[in-house]
Amino acid sequence: MSLTSEITKLVRFGFVGVLATLTHLVIGNFVQFSTTLAPQICSFFGFIVAFIVSYLGHFHFTFRDQSKSLSVAGKPLFKFAVIAISGFLISLFVLTGLEHFKLGQSIYRLSFSILIIPLLTFLLSNFWAFRADE
Repeated sequence: MSLTSEITKLVRFGFVGVLATLTHLVIGNFVQFSTTLAPQICSFFGFIVAFIVSYLGHFHFTFRDQSKSLSVAGKPLFKFAVIAISGFLISLFVLTGLEHFKLGQSIYRLSFSILIIPLLTFLLSNFWAFRADE
């Protein structure tokens, strides 16, 4: 594992992550401003679509070299789902706190709660979800 390959993975992760995060933001905010649903429910809709974008992007682009050696495609999906759901729950916890204390405007609370998770997701994806068992 060279420094160059890790930097390449980090850049690819950032690219896919930005796409997934933008997807989450756009869908979540669209649902929020189009309905009277609670922000947490709106964020959930964004999360579902972003999860699909993120998993496919990371499996086929970010961690493609590691993914080639995986014998069962479902295994990284399960692990990535655990990571993504954990990150989403942390995000919801933060959003609920921001909502409860009325900190900032609604769009900023939702956006902040979504943007705090990427580093955790990269580390766990790189060293657990898309790592072949040795």
